[in-house]
Amino acid sequence: YQRRVHGDFVYNVKTLSEEEVLADISKLTKGRMCERTLDCSANSAARLLALKGTARWGHICMLGEGGAMTFDVSPLLIHRQITMFGSWVGSVTTLQELMTFLDRHDVKPEDISDPQWWLPLSKAAEGFKMAVEGQCGKAVSYKHLRAHET
Repeated sequence: YQRRVHGDFVYNVKTLSEEEVLADISKLTKGRMCERTLDCSANSAARLLALKGTARWGHICMLGEGGAMTFDVSPLLIHRQITMFGSWVGSVTTLQELMTFLDRHDVKPEDISDPQWWLPLSKAAEGFKMAVEGQCGKAVSYKHLRAHET
């Protein structure tokens, strides 16, 4: 699926093929692709797709731990003059800054994550275990999410 979140688009690469996502990005950007891309999945295919969806002279950020990515550096990165950043979100201070940013910009976990990995706080330990074992990209523990309102 594809969702629009605050003017940006979020793609679930489990339900769409690489060709579908790249064709949609190309259509939305009139062939220019994305000036900025972000991958926070730690999934090799999703990370490579984010790179392929980045425009010439664009920027890509890989957020979080884990995962590997193999690609032909010259045509995908060097020739296109793409700047790649890596960011590890892990310290308490950084996580507080992240939460402040998400709150300030009204970005909710359910807007940018796969519902399969929404876990109640009572299953937080299970979520951490899945993340450490590489069973998921990001697990979201919640007290209350909009999608769970009755």
